[in-house]
Amino acid sequence: MIGLFRRARTVLLALLAYCPAFLTFRLIRRYGVDLPVADDWTLVPFLLKARQHSLSFFDFFYQHNEHRYLFPKLLLLVLTPLTSGNIKAEMFCSVILAILASGGVWYLLCRTVETSFDKKLLLLGLVNLLLFSPVQVGNWTWGCQVVLFLVNVWL
Repeated sequence: MIGLFRRARTVLLALLAYCPAFLTFRLIRRYGVDLPVADDWTLVPFLLKARQHSLSFFDFFYQHNEHRYLFPKLLLLVLTPLTSGNIKAEMFCSVILAILASGGVWYLLCRTVETSFDKKLLLLGLVNLLLFSPVQVGNWTWGCQVVLFLVNVWL
């Protein structure tokens, strides 16, 4: 009987740890708008070239503001035809990338922190409060911000 309560507590802590991710996903589903914003418009020529099958090697390394978005452009080339150019798909991709980053943090917690499993789940919950913070509303609701979450996954 005690083992059942411990298991239930662990499951509850795991759900609590990922509650910010579920809430962010729900907010994007409800309030996300399929409309390009700001830097999304600067990627339109790239997508038009892709549609016309006239992309060159230079197009992937073309400077965008102060950056060269090779991997985000590759991701965009995959997402755009699959979702018919829906910007909300990029927003959901950002959440999925943040979940992958959270999984990386979980891996690091398991490898470096010497404490109980339940305490590690509590630490993961605190990290997820930062990763999925509503303060990042601009990052969650702009499709082009998927770049920021790619960096977190790679780290």
